[in-house]
Amino acid sequence: MQMLEENRLNELIDYAKEHNLSRSVVQKLLDKFRQQQVNQGGSSIH
Repeated sequence: MQMLEENRLNELIDYAKEHNLSRSVVQKLLDKFRQQQVNQGGSSIH
């Protein structure tokens, strides 16, 4: 599970670099991503 999260974050960062997104935009994406993780974690157990 931890590994999957790590990969997703790395993909996000790579995507941001490729598209030359600003740091603030990346931060918003990360915040959104983490929020989704929290929501999923609360509703289902894996």
